[in-house]
Amino acid sequence: MNDDDKESTTSSNIPDPKAAPPTDEDKYFWNGNYPRATGPAALSLSSIDPSMQRLQADKLLELTEAFPSNFSTILTYSSKVPYIAHLPGKGRKVRIIHNVDVYKSRETGDKDNLIGLYNDAIEDLRPPELASIDKTLLLRQAFKIPSSEEFTKNMKKIKENEGKGFISHAFTKTSLKQTFVTGRMVPVPAYLVYDGLERDLDSLDVYERLCHEVKNVEGSGGEAAIQNAAEFVKLGLVMPSQKEDICIPADMINATLPIEALRWRITRMNAVITPAAERVLALRVGGSI
Repeated sequence: MNDDDKESTTSSNIPDPKAAPPTDEDKYFWNGNYPRATGPAALSLSSIDPSMQRLQADKLLELTEAFPSNFSTILTYSSKVPYIAHLPGKGRKVRIIHNVDVYKSRETGDKDNLIGLYNDAIEDLRPPELASIDKTLLLRQAFKIPSSEEFTKNMKKIKENEGKGFISHAFTKTSLKQTFVTGRMVPVPAYLVYDGLERDLDSLDVYERLCHEVKNVEGSGGEAAIQNAAEFVKLGLVMPSQKEDICIPADMINATLPIEALRWRITRMNAVITPAAERVLALRVGGSI
């Protein structure tokens, strides 16, 4: 087993405390607080230490850059590392998709169907939602992207104009010169987006926390996926047609899935998510984390 495959036996629900608190310049939309894992799926992801989460996310990013030649290896990491994806529509929401795996359906024969979860379980009332994922979402293509300077400048304008009826998308692709090559869902360390298992997130909030964390972990390793995800979330503010191109398709969100998918979710909850969450809660009660 490689070092980056090993899971920590302890857990931390905040990033490594290496940086000073963010300044006002760092955050127009982010409140400066890192999210805490609360639901079963988030708790299960938090069983892996943040430093290991970063390394695993970096490895998954490296693997997805060579997709589809290494699909089976990608799945090894996709079960541990969540993805971030843009939602369709006029808003700037992103969704966290986690526990990505494959299942086989009688309707599609022996074909491997990619599946994942979004949101978290609510006690015994509701399991996480199922997401049917087309593997082509991992294929990389070139998109126009604003520079960090352009983006930060427009974030300030968006914040100033919020609530005044202004459109929140700040760029058109014809005005941009830089190019970013990416799939339509990219890996991100879970500890930065635990709250994304409770609700869809504002891409500008996520951008600010990712940028802050890149500075936080600089030089310690494992920042490539964080930096890549920060660039990725910029794309949701580029209109008109590019926003449609980068978003996950609507039928992925509202898909009617076969019985095998429902069985996969039950197995995933019972065999993986719930046991890991219970171990984390036991450590919390014992004062280990």
